Amino acid sequence: FVRRAIARLNDPRDRQAIVFVASCLLLADFALSSLIVAKVPYTEIDWTAYMEEVHGYISGERNYENLGGGTGPLVYPAGFVYVYSALYWLVGGLVRGTSAAGIGVAQRVFVL
Repeated sequence: FVRRAIARLNDPRDRQAIVFVASCLLLADFALSSLIVAKVPYTEIDWTAYMEEVHGYISGERNYENLGGGTGPLVYPAGFVYVYSALYWLVGGLVRGTSAAGIGVAQRVFVL
């Protein structure tokens, strides 16, 4: 049984095996991430700084040299700004986004 399963996983043409493994990995990731969000207290690392950096962009600033937050200047590429702008909107802006409710929304988005 084990040899057959390994052979199937090593065959790039075996779509059923690929879909099965990918589904198991996604389910495990979802379950583990949900457990972590539920059980581990939130630790502030850079979320507030990210919201501050994106706040400048949302407010109309387009010069990268002028974008920054509490930890210094924005050093991430434009893709980061676009993704976190969407999160900024989802969590309700700078003030609500850095509150416990806003952070909880962002954590659930990351789990998905």
